[in-house]
Amino acid sequence: MHKRIDSDPAATIGRGVDFVAYVIADALVDRHFPLLDCFTDEIEELEEKIFSSPPSPALLQDIFALKRALVLVRRVLSPQRDVVGLLARRGVPQVQERTTLYFRDIYDHLVRIYEQLESARDLVSSSVEAYMSQVANRTNDITKQLTIFAAIFLPLSFIAGFFGQNFDVLSRTEFLWTMLAAMVLLPLGMLAWFRHKEWI
Repeated sequence: MHKRIDSDPAATIGRGVDFVAYVIADALVDRHFPLLDCFTDEIEELEEKIFSSPPSPALLQDIFALKRALVLVRRVLSPQRDVVGLLARRGVPQVQERTTLYFRDIYDHLVRIYEQLESARDLVSSSVEAYMSQVANRTNDITKQLTIFAAIFLPLSFIAGFFGQNFDVLSRTEFLWTMLAAMVLLPLGMLAWFRHKEWI
């Protein structure tokens, strides 16, 4: 901005205060495009982390920090868009007709930046939903594994409790071998059944 004004003052200051205001506004608005690129890269990196690694509280904090940054930039850009929109209208006494066209170009840039921010905010909201879905899937997997362990050990507990009773009939050697065979075959059969049902 300074270089543009210093290099050719006649082409900037010589064209009026309204044109200098355009040069300043144009330079400020153009600085938002690299920021949008940073937001886009950050969102893509967060999406990769969500689906490539187990969910963690630090990842959720990063998502919400990015969401707060997007809201902050949107809050800053909203009044800028309104002011430039006023300067881009015809009939403003302080702005020449030919400078109005330049302000209209800046207004188009601000509208495009604003739309990209909205899209980025939607993507971050989708990232939060994807994170919660990953947490729910992980919880379901853990619950399923614990349920399978409980289902396997429940009949074993019954067998051990039944054959562990203090009866003369159950203390015979054949009952001991029956109990041992049942304690080995029953879990194996249940595991085979779970695999057949594709539960594990």
